[in-house]
Amino acid sequence: MIPRMCSKQRLLPLVLTLWAGLALRLLGLSRLPLVPDEAYYWLWSRRLDWSYFDHPSGTALLLRLSTALGGQSEFGIRWLNALLGTACVAVVWAISDLLVIRRRPDLSLAKGEPRTVMRGAAAFMVAGGAPYVVVSRFVYTDVLFLFLMLVNAWSFIRLSRMGDERADRGWAPYVAWGVSMALLLNTKYTALLYVGALGAWMLLRRHTLLRTRRFWVAALGGAAGFTPVAGWNAVHGWASFRWQLAHLVSASPGGAASGTLLGMWTGNVQHAVGYLTWPVALVTLAGGLLLLFACARRARTSYGAEDALLLGLAGLTQLLPAFLSPASSPRNLTGGIVFLVMGFDSVRFPQIQRARVPVLGSILALVALYGVGTVVALGGTATPFQSSVVRDIHRDVVGVEDLAATLTASNPAQVFAIDYGLAGQLSYYMNRTVHTSWGQYQLWGYPAFQDVTVVSLSYLPPALIQAQLRQAFAVVDGPHHLPNQSSQGHRYLAEVAWWRATGLLWTQRRFLDAFDYFTLAEQAP
Repeated sequence: MIPRMCSKQRLLPLVLTLWAGLALRLLGLSRLPLVPDEAYYWLWSRRLDWSYFDHPSGTALLLRLSTALGGQSEFGIRWLNALLGTACVAVVWAISDLLVIRRRPDLSLAKGEPRTVMRGAAAFMVAGGAPYVVVSRFVYTDVLFLFLMLVNAWSFIRLSRMGDERADRGWAPYVAWGVSMALLLNTKYTALLYVGALGAWMLLRRHTLLRTRRFWVAALGGAAGFTPVAGWNAVHGWASFRWQLAHLVSASPGGAASGTLLGMWTGNVQHAVGYLTWPVALVTLAGGLLLLFACARRARTSYGAEDALLLGLAGLTQLLPAFLSPASSPRNLTGGIVFLVMGFDSVRFPQIQRARVPVLGSILALVALYGVGTVVALGGTATPFQSSVVRDIHRDVVGVEDLAATLTASNPAQVFAIDYGLAGQLSYYMNRTVHTSWGQYQLWGYPAFQDVTVVSLSYLPPALIQAQLRQAFAVVDGPHHLPNQSSQGHRYLAEVAWWRATGLLWTQRRFLDAFDYFTLAEQAP
């Protein structure tokens, strides 16, 4: 009876955290229209392939399953992603369990030393932190990637702790590690950096793993999971690889790189803190410092300095590309900061152990406050505690349904959107194919056209687009705009303009090259 009660008491915080995280993800899930990225990925799910121009095919398969079971509505598109985001909480908690278990005799506890440390900081942050709630409520590529990476980390820690004398016994952790790695490599290319972190850790701390047969069987099986991505790229002129390499040194749609490296890095940090919210940024910084001190001083942790080094390497490989790239996408940080926050779950410094509980508890309460505030703000009620991404999401979705209805009523021959995300949204809400010059759409191909309706957001000056259209077409009518308010009474936050152009004077190839987003952005004042 006593062990059972202890088990219940031990699991109660996890159960409560899971329910809270699920509520933050599911309540009002279908309230907003599809955001640009998830509409674009929804198009992937309708045209399944081994890989795509931007990323491997994992998100497309997730959406295909989600809509097959839940339908094509906004809720049907998002529900499975939301559940997977909640499942991440449980996996983080499981990793924390491994981090506080001491098994090696040389790391045995001193007499009278407490056998538990404060756990659950990372799980609580994933459950209630604004960035994790946002990526769980809208289908980006991040939640599937995070879930598989965490499962892979959990299984890797398990197999690395089997001990040299048991390294050739038991297939379960090796199979779990290899399968999760194969799936992970089909989600995002940053998975390669994570795998590199595991390799560096083994060379530095546990190179004995490299001498075990079952490890290599699992590793080769995991690496084979990258075959579909490599094969697709080989057939398509390495399009995805080339784009990702270029992406490291170019700005993303809607953003711009600063003129100097320092200015770019400062801007990325400010952008990241606003997106993540400052409590999440603070707890991440503190957790990272704990890991750094543990590595530098070899402080006693649940499994020596090995844990600190593994978590630090895994976290940094996900953080540095997002900070150093001009594209500056803070969503990419979610895969790295969770490893740094796990420093609270593994590192023990007796000097700060007592003070850590109230201080960390206060910060995590603010993390939850901003998470709840972000969900409330997404519903339309502004709060002082919200992520900066709320305004960006509202800007991208408010009015898209009215725009789709207006364009449909005009019965255009073809619709061409400058922005790839807007093309996905209009395809969904107009129930027809909307084209753009984005690489993936070029791979899908275009029908021949002479007349087209061109749609653009306020990222680009309308005068620039109109000047180009007057050169490309015989007749240009526009620009046209939506009224000041949507049919639901919401004020549009993004300016949308469209033109009706007839009589194409250029070749279709020249038109597509000229109306590529990046080509136009380079010409903008």
